Amino acid sequence: MEFCPHCGEDLSKKPKESPKVSAEEFIQIKGIIKRLANKHPKGVPIEDVVAEALEKNITEDILEKAVYSMLDAKELTEPKRGFVSIA
Repeated sequence: MEFCPHCGEDLSKKPKESPKVSAEEFIQIKGIIKRLANKHPKGVPIEDVVAEALEKNITEDILEKAVYSMLDAKELTEPKRGFVSIA
């Protein structure tokens, strides 16, 4: 467990802040998916997106938040579980 040094509150039970995705990160992630879509026209394996994003120093937390945001905005589709494509 982790405790706040000031008040003694148990920090392990407190929800962690969700990372913010910058406009530049959205552009980079969408570019990664577009590039990979040339090799995978029926859907890009999310593992491939993760690998390339990590090479560009984009964390998995940022990537996950960006992908879910783009799915919600209908910018991406999920043709099958574990795959994404540009809408």
